[in-house]
Amino acid sequence: MDRNASPGLNANEISVAIKRRRWMILVFTVLLTAAGAAYGLLIQKELYQIRFSFFISGKEHIDTDTR
Repeated sequence: MDRNASPGLNANEISVAIKRRRWMILVFTVLLTAAGAAYGLLIQKELYQIRFSFFISGKEHIDTDTR
């Protein structure tokens, strides 16, 4: 009986599993980065609009909606 033989995965199956996991991590990282960039651009756009309205009107935009 071979002492190094394992009843689990062989080397080829382990290699495929590692490659699959690398791709999953890469895709997750790219999606997370894209979501963070989109969120950052959204915040920057809103801040720019507030700053732009401040320079146009000479005062900060204050919501006067009284519901």
